[in-house]
Amino acid sequence: MTDKVTAALAAIGLAPDDVDPDVLAGLRTAADKPPKQLTQADLERMSAEQIVAAEADGRLDHLLGRQGA
Repeated sequence: MTDKVTAALAAIGLAPDDVDPDVLAGLRTAADKPPKQLTQADLERMSAEQIVAAEADGRLDHLLGRQGA
């Protein structure tokens, strides 16, 4: 199980044993996907704070030339 899934479950007061295994499989698959990449047009509509957060989340990797990151 990924740390993201474990943290998300803990945030809502659940342990992995409390969740159906099929649901956990779906959560793991979703957590393993890379973050959705933003476009230049997206950036033009965002505040500086939102852009900094997007960069920290890895949503600017494509624009910054980090495709393999």
